[in-house]
Amino acid sequence: MHPTSAFHKNDCPDTPPVVPVITMVSGKRLADVGYRVFSGSMMLLTLYGGYLCVMRGYRYVQRQKELQAAAERQTQSD
Repeated sequence: MHPTSAFHKNDCPDTPPVVPVITMVSGKRLADVGYRVFSGSMMLLTLYGGYLCVMRGYRYVQRQKELQAAAERQTQSD
């Protein structure tokens, strides 16, 4: 086959040219991709939720320390 006629069959002049067909994505492949995208987004959402939880706990502990220090200063000044 000649390189310039990659989409034509040269052996039989009666046949129409062979046109490359864009294949449709199979249902299974689409489901696999969808599952992976969904799983990845859930993983990121879980990590972000964990981060928010840890930061809230950290701020709670810091606030408790500040309140305790303020209470100690209050008792020392009385």
